[in-house]
Amino acid sequence: MTRRARRLGLVTCAAAPDPTGDDLLLAPPLRELGWEVHGAPWDAAETDWSSFDCCIFRSCWNYSFRLPEFLSWLYEMETLAVQFWNPVQTVRWNLRKSYLRELEAAGLPVVPTVYVAQRERVDLEDLVRAREWREFVVKPDVGLGGYQIERVRQERAREVQGLIEGMLTTAGLLVQPYLPEVESRGELSLIFFGHEYSHAVLKTPPPGEFRVQLHHGGTAERYEADAEAVSLAREVIAACGEPPLYARVDVIPDAQRLLVVEVELIDPVLYLALDRAAPRRFARAFAALG
Repeated sequence: MTRRARRLGLVTCAAAPDPTGDDLLLAPPLRELGWEVHGAPWDAAETDWSSFDCCIFRSCWNYSFRLPEFLSWLYEMETLAVQFWNPVQTVRWNLRKSYLRELEAAGLPVVPTVYVAQRERVDLEDLVRAREWREFVVKPDVGLGGYQIERVRQERAREVQGLIEGMLTTAGLLVQPYLPEVESRGELSLIFFGHEYSHAVLKTPPPGEFRVQLHHGGTAERYEADAEAVSLAREVIAACGEPPLYARVDVIPDAQRLLVVEVELIDPVLYLALDRAAPRRFARAFAALG
């Protein structure tokens, strides 16, 4: 008797229900392991979660715009017998960029950050002058893809105070010094499967831009990361708790060392197309989970 192929849901969103071209590269090695890959929009009422043997968060990219609904859905998923990777509790922890506080408390080199809670009052000019940040960025505590990130020179802090206060009515914010190295040296993404290093990608912004995402005109290329960068990324992942199925650690070099910008444990682009062996590494890590 032929064994039924198990159904694997790649969690997407209703606006883009099908897995991305990059994620579809996972289908052949997973099929060899007996898994059928299907798109599974988290926000589509017709998605039958009970039909899946396992689900993997991949391109649910609208959650930051619908956070209360997404959080409610996560709680609902915890009541099901379906296994999710990364685990729901890991996803919930990684939703807010204030997780960087925990990494910093663990002694890891994180970009200097001031955390401003939703509806908290802050004098932006005083804040950046006290820290001597000649240029800085402001970003929402929950967000992705460079959305709502503002790059501001210190002398314009007073001008954007109203904008910041408006943002704080709906979300917390992070204020960080601007690192010019992102323009001159780029942002390095180190990708891990099952706590094992897979590959790295160097992302660079286009001229006149500081955001490295592809939809902002950025470029990404395969990069041979050195032992220092891989070791740092491994320490970061170890500090995040339960070993994830997949993780992407984004770092930027400043004048002295590498600094952690973000740890992506929900739906990061994994740049599978830039390393032909990466999809099979992912599949092996998935199979090792049992």
